[in-house]
Amino acid sequence: METPDIKELYYEADTRKHQQWVAEQLIACAKRLLDRAVVHDASKFSEVERTAYVEPVWEMNTRKVEYGSEEYKRLTAQMGEGWEHHKAHNTHHPEFVELNQPEFLHDPFAGIDLFDLLEMLCDWTAASKRRGNHPSVPIERFKEKMDLGNQLECILRNTLGLMGR
Repeated sequence: METPDIKELYYEADTRKHQQWVAEQLIACAKRLLDRAVVHDASKFSEVERTAYVEPVWEMNTRKVEYGSEEYKRLTAQMGEGWEHHKAHNTHHPEFVELNQPEFLHDPFAGIDLFDLLEMLCDWTAASKRRGNHPSVPIERFKEKMDLGNQLECILRNTLGLMGR
């Protein structure tokens, strides 16, 4: 029976240690995402948002108003202070960066992290499902509003393709 070479043993142990460290990081990321899932849009239950949202949300959802349409914009505008409060208190909205981190005003996506980005994409997907739209519709509308940049747009579309509606 041949004795394993010390270099082979080292390689095996080093690779297993690396796998363990990566697994620990991925589990920490998954936990962070689970924590975010539990509190997503909790500010909508605050008085300022609830009061502003009830009527426009009813109209949007019962009439299946298309995201980004003129009617959507009109109803969103009715949310006024509630909508502004929501964007200012939820980091998954790129407007959060504009409202709270003026140093990133030129590029709101420079002020968010991957967790915000993934929550934003999940938010867009859920909103699209509510209205019967394809999940890529918010990406198109957002491109009109802000410069997503080609790389970020590709990342969002690639991720969307893996999420499965």
